[in-house]
Parts: sequence; C-alpha cells; structure tokens
Amino acid sequence: MRVFGLMVALALTAGIGLAEAQQTRAEELERQRAERARAARPFEPSRLEKWARWAEDTLLIGAASDLVPASGRFSPTFGSVRPGSGPAAGLAYTAPLFGRTTVGRVSAAASLKGYRRLDGRLAVPRVAGQPITLSSNVRYGFYPQEKFFGIGNDSDARDETSFLLGEIDSTLDVTVAPREWLRGGARVGYLRHALGTGHASNVPTIQARFAEAAAPGLADAGQFIRGELFMDVDTRDRRGNPRRGQRYAATLARIRIVVQGDSTSAASMSRLPTTFPSSSTRG
Repeated sequence: MRVFGLMVALALTAGIGLAEAQQTRAEELERQRAERARAARPFEPSRLEKWARWAEDTLLIGAASDLVPASGRFSPTFGSVRPGSGPAAGLAYTAPLFGRTTVGRVSAAASLKGYRRLDGRLAVPRVAGQPITLSSNVRYGFYPQEKFFGIGNDSDARDETSFLLGEIDSTLDVTVAPREWLRGGARVGYLRHALGTGHASNVPTIQARFAEAAAPGLADAGQFIRGELFMDVDTRDRRGNPRRGQRYAATLARIRIVVQGDSTSAASMSRLPTTFPSSSTRG
C-alpha cells in the first residue's frame, strides 16, 4: 500500500507539472502573437514593385490607365501586340483634355513578325464628380501570321496554315464603381474583321489548304455588334501578382452577326459567373 500511494503521488505531481508546462507554453505563444500583431504594418510595396506597377499601367501595349496626367507626354510601350505576335514595341501619347476632366491616349506598336496595332482611347474618369467612368476605345489590328489547323477533333498539327487577320474594334463603356473593390457597367461595341493571305514563310496559306466549307468565313468579312453587362468584384491588393484577395467577374453578352449589311438572327452568350482563381494570402 505504501508503494502504491507513492506511485499515485508521483503521477499526480507529474500531471500537475505537465499541465503547468502546457499552460506556460500557451501563454508564451499568445504573447508572441500579440507582439507580432503590435509590430505588424500595412504592406508597403518596394520601390521596384512601385515601378513595376507603374510600368504595367503605363508601358504595356494596350495599357488603359484613366489617371489624368498633368500635361501631355510621350512614353515607349513594350510587350506583345497579340498572342503569337512575338516581341513588340511602340510609342504612346497621353494628354489631359477639356480642362483635365478627360484623358486621351493614342498608341502605335509593331512586332518583329510584322504585326501592327493602333489604339485610341478617350475616358472621363469621374462623370459629374461621381464614381462613373465613360470611355470610348478604338483599335485597328493587322495580324499577318495567325495560325489555323482546321475545325473540331479532326484538326491536325500537320495541317498548320497561316492567314492574315485585319480588324477594327470599337467600344463604348459606362462603368460604375461605388466601392474600390466593386465595379459594374455596360458596353456596346462593333467589330469588323477580314481574312487574307498569311505571311508566314514556313507553312502554306489557309487558302492553299482549306476551302470555304472547311474554314467558314474565309471568303467574307465578318461584322459583329455586341452588347454586354458586366460586374467585377476584386479584393486583390494588386493586379498581376497579388499577395491577398480574390476576384470574381460575370458577363452577360448578346452578339449580333452582320453579313454584307444583312443582320442575321441575334446570338446570345452568357458567362455567369466567371471566377478568376486569384485568391491568395502571401506573407
């Protein structure tokens, strides 16, 4: 009995010591968390990150910043005219208009593969002092080495051909942004494109390998009128390489195909919702 009592006393003592150690450890962890919380500061991008963000909004081909500059300025542009165009460079001119209530931007760019692109944009960032942006965009594109392999599951990489795509795309947008992370609006646009002989030297042209039946639209210029409603919820701390936040976007579009001045029946297309998997939390 004496030995049994001694064993019980030792077990109780060990249990009390273990509980006290766990409590001390928990208190230490809580103290460390409190210290980190007091020392935490809002994320402040480095000088390099600030420059990269400015370059993304200003120097990329097709950039559409609505910040009204103090005066007119020229800036070089870099990037890609279109996927597959190869490296491209150009020049843009941005200027304030109508008493600095409007920003205008025109740009031109060309790539090593002969692709060309002209852009024009007018934007009123705050209509009547409200969080409403009214913008108009026009783009002309000359894309001489687009690829075509055929239609559907029967297409084959060995059937690669080249064609020329020329297009004029114009849009008018009204965007409402009641919160920094929330915007929605409407867009109407007109797109006209025409196909021609491709300029790629290493593959045949689309006309040499495919007939009209196998490449619909080959003989006719296409014209499209579209209307869209869109909404964008974006809580990311920045575009491109966010440290935290999410983005969700939804678009409802209606497209009318116009052929040689005759309007066909309207085709509707909806994408609800479109979710961009940009949710992230990075330390």
